[in-house]
Amino acid sequence: MTVVPYPWQELAQIPSQALASLSLARDAWARVVSPERLEEALSALVDDKVGIELGAFGVGPGEPRLEEVSFVTGQATIVVGVEPDLAVALLARVLGRPLALARPNEPLAASLAGALSALVVEVARRVSERPVTLVDPTARAAALSVEATVRLDGRAYRAYALVEGYEAPTRGTPPRVTISDLGELKLGVPLVVAASVLRSSELARLVPGSAFVPSEAWVDRTGHGRGILAAAGSERGVWVDLPPDGRIVLGQATAELSLDDHGSGESMADPNDVNETLTDAALDAPVVVRVELGVVSLAARAWATLKPGDVLQTGHPIGEPVLLRIAGRAVARGELVSVDGEVAVRVRELFGPAGET
Repeated sequence: MTVVPYPWQELAQIPSQALASLSLARDAWARVVSPERLEEALSALVDDKVGIELGAFGVGPGEPRLEEVSFVTGQATIVVGVEPDLAVALLARVLGRPLALARPNEPLAASLAGALSALVVEVARRVSERPVTLVDPTARAAALSVEATVRLDGRAYRAYALVEGYEAPTRGTPPRVTISDLGELKLGVPLVVAASVLRSSELARLVPGSAFVPSEAWVDRTGHGRGILAAAGSERGVWVDLPPDGRIVLGQATAELSLDDHGSGESMADPNDVNETLTDAALDAPVVVRVELGVVSLAARAWATLKPGDVLQTGHPIGEPVLLRIAGRAVARGELVSVDGEVAVRVRELFGPAGET
């Protein structure tokens, strides 16, 4: 077997700025128009099923390659390019008479080019919320481009669209996305009812049947009192009240779930013992153990409208069992019990690295 070095020099060189721009291109195009709305509008006009699949995205002026139509809507100048054969197939259905080109994909005659412009503008008017005006092609500016495949009557055609004047986002100025932009996407936030700082050696002693008393518990063993809504890997959350009637009432104060600060001193150590000392310190480093009493799951749009005093509707009762979570990972499942009058957790299951019991 012959072993040769990998030809790294032959790999394409892609600037990191280009990657940052392209990763945002799909979202930027979706804000202009969605393929689903285009399919619906075009299918209605030609009275036939039309499919549109978006392909590669890019940033740049591009070169004219297909039959193009330019129009302005709002602040954007949009250029649509389609295969001449696709233009003829669409116009034949709109006009209700057979049309054909002398040769495949030859340039359109002036009359067909005008009819294509009218069709593109009518589709744009149906999917745009702003006025649409046909314009003459101009010098191409920096643009966001997208390749597309249009399917009609079992055949696939090439097409593309460019949004001229598009300014590529920079790494330092990403577009602002709010939680309400996620719409009906379900987001689950754990409800933390207790927390404790344990050392690794103490954590290792937890086995099924054992119990530990958290250093801070905000509920009684029935699950009533207060809690903190905090993401699995976050140290910050919001206080909620948990009255006996089963409601979850959003508060207005924030909460912190983190290790307490401890003072430190210095002393000289034998260099030969430094590595062993660091190993011992790492193995016995304290961790925050969270006790979670279920998960509150709401649509993103609903989370965005919450305010202090609102009652959260979870759709399911929150109760036993509870989860023990460390650094974002569930490590055990148990139940709330009382130990000498204090809330404790009796461990029932331990989870492995992949979450198995």
